[in-house]
Amino acid sequence: MDNIINKIETDAQNEAQELLKNTRDKAQQIIDAKVREANLGAKRILERKKLEAVETEERIFSQVDLQNRDMVLSAKGDIVDRVFDIALTKLTNLPEEDYINYLKRVLATMELKEDCILTVPEKYYEAVKKENLNVKLSNEFVSDGFTVSMDSVLYNNKFTSLIDDIRADMEREVFDRVFDN
Repeated sequence: MDNIINKIETDAQNEAQELLKNTRDKAQQIIDAKVREANLGAKRILERKKLEAVETEERIFSQVDLQNRDMVLSAKGDIVDRVFDIALTKLTNLPEEDYINYLKRVLATMELKEDCILTVPEKYYEAVKKENLNVKLSNEFVSDGFTVSMDSVLYNNKFTSLIDDIRADMEREVFDRVFDN
């Protein structure tokens, strides 16, 4: 009977050890599977974060490029504005003889009536008065260019207005010439 009891105890111990070993093996397999799963998850997260970092970097560079382009375009726009300002300054400061020639040329293209009134800048008033242009010369003045009033219609030939009128049509051409586009 002792032999049977010993045999049962030995078998029970062997079976317990085998069960414990199997349980430990299964636990280790579960742990290994969870570690692999965690490593894969971490790898996916790391790859996603790397991709997000690359996209963020590209967005930042794109924004910087846009800002640089906007600054360059703004500076070029300022230069074009300066070109038109210089043109206006030159026109406003024409020598008397050039102003008179310009005035005669433009007036020759108009069908003037006897009651029309010519208004010129004060600095050219005396020179225009000496020219006897067959128009009434106003005692009022304009800042630049001239105006002609005829039959309640005002013909505006002020240089500021002329520059504004042609600017829309010529701005691209000036831009291209200044920047060789």
